Amino acid sequence: MEVLILIGLTAAVMCFILLDTDAPEMYLKLFNKDNKLLHPTGVDASFDLPTRLGMKYPDSFFVSLITCGTCLSVWVVSVFCLIAGIFSVMKIGAAVFVAWVAYFSLLLLLKALNHE
Repeated sequence: MEVLILIGLTAAVMCFILLDTDAPEMYLKLFNKDNKLLHPTGVDASFDLPTRLGMKYPDSFFVSLITCGTCLSVWVVSVFCLIAGIFSVMKIGAAVFVAWVAYFSLLLLLKALNHE
């Protein structure tokens, strides 16, 4: 059970960092200054990276998948569970539930901290 909680929390933190912070943009700037992901043509640079990717590739299933916190957490948890040797749908579902609760709790915490 502890492994499922750890997997869920790890997935939630990964999704939060990827989707709701500037960390991906900072790393892209650090490693590749002329990256087309940072400055796609025809897209306003004032939007965050997931929004810019969605605007640049509106019909891409993969982009839609990685820019949705709920969707991304399901796939990250599933991959982590398979790597850990957990094949039970009920256990994977429990880890996904932990990830969703943790991810949305982090979003609420961030929203509360930004309004103060």
